[in-house]
Formats: sequence, C-alpha cells, structure tokens
Amino acid sequence: MIPTFASPIFLGGFAALGVLVAIYLLRMRARRVTVSSLFLWLDEATPDDGGRTVKRLRTPLAFFLELLAISLLVLAAAGPFWFRAGTRTVFVLLDDSYSMQATAPDGDPRSTSRQRAWDAFQECLEDPSVSARVILAGTHPVLLADRFDSVDSLGPVESRWRCLAPGADLTAAIGLARRLDPTAEILVLTDTKPPVAIEGDRLRWIALGNNRPNLAVISAVRKDGPDGGKAVIEMANYSTRKAVGEMAIRLDRQTSTRSLAIEPGEIGRFTLTLPPEAGELEVKLPVDSLSIDNRIWLLPRRPVPLRVELAVENPKLKNALRRAITAAGPHKIITAAPDIRFTDQPREPRDECWNVSFIEGPESKSILGPFLLEKGNRLLDGVTLEGVVLARSSELGLPGIPLVSAGNVPLITWDQQASGQANLFLQWAPDKTTLAESVDFPILIANLLLRRTEALPERFQPNVRIGETVGLRVNRGRENAMIKSPSDETRPLTILPTDEIAFSCDQPGIYSLSLDESEYTIATNVLNRQESDLTKCSSGQWGNWNHATGHQLATWSASATLLLLSLLVWGAHGRLTRAKGVRR
Repeated sequence: MIPTFASPIFLGGFAALGVLVAIYLLRMRARRVTVSSLFLWLDEATPDDGGRTVKRLRTPLAFFLELLAISLLVLAAAGPFWFRAGTRTVFVLLDDSYSMQATAPDGDPRSTSRQRAWDAFQECLEDPSVSARVILAGTHPVLLADRFDSVDSLGPVESRWRCLAPGADLTAAIGLARRLDPTAEILVLTDTKPPVAIEGDRLRWIALGNNRPNLAVISAVRKDGPDGGKAVIEMANYSTRKAVGEMAIRLDRQTSTRSLAIEPGEIGRFTLTLPPEAGELEVKLPVDSLSIDNRIWLLPRRPVPLRVELAVENPKLKNALRRAITAAGPHKIITAAPDIRFTDQPREPRDECWNVSFIEGPESKSILGPFLLEKGNRLLDGVTLEGVVLARSSELGLPGIPLVSAGNVPLITWDQQASGQANLFLQWAPDKTTLAESVDFPILIANLLLRRTEALPERFQPNVRIGETVGLRVNRGRENAMIKSPSDETRPLTILPTDEIAFSCDQPGIYSLSLDESEYTIATNVLNRQESDLTKCSSGQWGNWNHATGHQLATWSASATLLLLSLLVWGAHGRLTRAKGVRR
C-alpha cells in the first residue's frame, strides 16, 4: 500500500541528509604549528593533510545512526498514514411473512420474493467490509445471535428463514436494530414499499414483491353436534378478474368438488353440511401464485358440557344469560361445584371456578361508543358492539386488563391469574345498557364458555391460526409430552409443576400431541386477509446509505512509531559516542 502524508511539506527535511554527508566528506584546512615536544599530547597520530579537498567518505557506525535518525524524524513530521477497509455493522431485516412465498409472473417456483431477497442479501455480503446481523421480521422480530461476514456463513439463516409468519412487523424490527446500535446501517428486504417516507442516510429499503392475483381462504370455522355440524369457509378474490374454478373437499376418506365463482375484490362464503361424528375436513383451492393460503384443515370440536351457576338476581340479565348458555352448547346449569359462575352481586370466590361479575358503579351513565376493543383477546372474536349502549361509571375501577374501554375508563376487563383461574368484570346497569339484548352478548358468552372449556385438563381448541401458542393443562401425573409438526419434526415438551404445557404452531398442517399413551391432533391454518392480498406487493428501492460512511475506511498512522524509533536510534548514537570517548 502506498502511504499518504498528512503534512508532505515536512518531507523537505530530507535536505538535512545532504548536510550530514557534506560534514563527513569535507574537512576544514588545518594550520601548521611548531611545538617543542609532543609528549604531552594524548593522541600522537599524524593528522590528515588540511585543505578543502574531498576525501574518501568514512562511514563509521555513528554516521549511519545519524542518517537513520534524521530520516525517521522527517518522516514522523510528515505524518504518513495508510487507508484500510474497516468492517461496518449492517442489520439485515428479512421479511418472514408467508406472502414472501408468492411466485413471479413467469410462474417459476424458484422466482419467489423470498428467493430474490436472498440473492440481494448475498450481494450485500460480497462487500468485504460488511458484517451482517440478521433480524427475522415476523409478528415479533427475532435477532439471530451470530454475525455473518460471507455468503458461506449463511447456513443458519437459510434454515431459520422459512417465511411462514402471518405478518411482518417491520417497524418493530427497525426499532430493535436502532436500539441495539443507533449508528449501524439497516437493510430491509421485503415485498412491499415503505409505509412512510424514509429519512436519514442509514436505512435502505428494498422491495422485491410480486403484484399477483390471488384466491385465498381467509376464514374458516366449524361446529359439531350430536345431530351433525357445519363448516363456514370464506374465500377472497384479490384480483381484477373473476375467479372461476373448483374447490376440492375431503371429509374423512371421501373426496368431492364444488364450483367457485367469485367476483373481483369480493369475498365468497360457502357452507358445508357435516354428518354426525364427522372427522377431519380438508379444503383445497386451485393452484395460483401463493399456495400456502389455498388449503385448510378443520378438525371436529366436540362440545364439552360445563357446570354453570347463575347467581344472578336481575331477571332480565338472568334470562339473557340462560338463552346464551343454552345456545352455546349442552352445558348444565347447576348450583354445586360449578366450572364458571355468573353474578351481579358480590360473592366469595370459589376454587377451580371462573367468575363473571356484572358490577353496577355509582352514577352510571349510558354511552353509545365509540369503544376501544382489544381484538387480540379471543373473548372478543366476532364482537363489534356496533349500536350497543353500555353503562359507564368513571368512579368504578375494574381489576385486570381492559378488553373494552370508553376513553380511559375500562368497561369490560379480564383478569387471568397464574393459577389458571380467571375473572371477567363488566360495568352493568340494568336500565342503562342494551348489551343483553344485542347480538354481541351471546357471542361474548359463547367465547367465554369456550375459553373455560379449553382451560379444563386436556381440553383445547383443535383449530388454531399459524403463529399461535397453544397452552394446555394436562391431567395430574403425566410424565411425557411430545409434539410432532406437519414436517415430521418431533420435540419433547416440558410439563411444568402446574401441570401445564405450551407450544407454538408455526407451520400449516396437522400437529400430533402425545401425552403418555394419549394422542391428540391440532390443525393449523394461515387465515390472514392482509397477508394474502398480493395486490399491495411491489418492487423498488427507497433510501440509501451515505457513501462516505458506507465504506468507513479506517486509517493507520505511523508518526508515533517513527518518532519512537528515532528516539531509540538517538539513544544508541549517544551510547556509542560516549563509549568511544571513554576508550580515548
């Protein structure tokens, strides 16, 4: 490498080397002096003939030391330094949602958005100055522990990046990268354009999406009873053309087809009648640009009777609860050892019993929305509260997590305790609310009874969405638990001291759960409207890295080293001249 000098003007100091050589080449003329005797002289050597005559250069060791010392001093003053490429940290954010599996318009299964993003990632690592840290952007960002400096080191990323998440929270992933290293550069590889304009010079957003038509299953529910059941399936046509084809239906071992005709941008709803004791139901759509949302599995959900206590004084509320409980399933209304209890008066809590409390606060008033609903809680599945009047008392504080709020006042709260017991609290005033007469009331009660059923030992929802974590209480005394994924990967599960297990369903298909000698199955489906809509996908680049900081060239200066060497040389020179003087 050729050095660069910070102060090249000091290189003129090399002229001092010529002065040093002249001192050794030229000798001053000496005068002849007549003396009486030489016995008092220390050195009787005959001096050289005087005169300004050029003699043969004598090069003692001191000369070379002086030459070297002057050269080192001049170089140190000039400040030589070298550029060398330094490594820089780049956070690579990989979209882990399943829309990245969409194929390109040419139909080549290898030309998916994921494959194009993978190629862009490898191209980034071709820069030797890049040290990459990878964040998988799914519903929750996941930071991989390793650093990746070359294409050959990407094996762990390829195995972990499966693009099966039901969504990608890229904003949270960017925030995580900023918190880890505010000065690092960020590369986002996704299939959609950025939601807002990119500011700054450390964020680069590359979209590699395929804007393609797609027919997808977006919702599927199933209900079974002693006299049979039914399944309701919703399909969305995300395209500008009418979707025409056939839907394949497999129930147990029998296969049939049903014609499809869905208008552009519309949602088609299909109801399938199921015979008594029907088993696994599978529905498959025609092949298109995204295959993961073309197939669903629905397992039977046999009703489990609950013991329900109605400790309610208000007759209007009591009748509404009785109708909702009867419609939800073959539950038994009893007074002893209930699984769940409804009250409108303060009651002592019972062990192993869930409590639903309707509480009237002081100075309750009627309120007709708008309401803030916590849609992430399954108790509110299908609940909209449109046109419903609720009771509100700002002086009543309900414990637990708010499910429904009006401003900053919680109206319905949920309190899930570590022991497994749970409580639902509702602000209530008989003459100030229409909740009991609304269609949302039986839906809310049915969701609550379903949650209570799933909380019983070894009772759970057999049909879940991808990405959900299944929690399950097992019978006391269980020792071994194993889960087998749709890809035949088997792993053991830990049974907690509270007789609970938990596992995540991150692949579509049928999971098998083994508890000692008992076997259970769980169906996992994608069912996400936003992720199946490929019309929002696009390609392009936004933002860029600052060119100066993008290469981050490090420097190494030799001035200090040269100055230290010069001092060492001068020290050796002084030691040498002192030794000669002593010998003389």
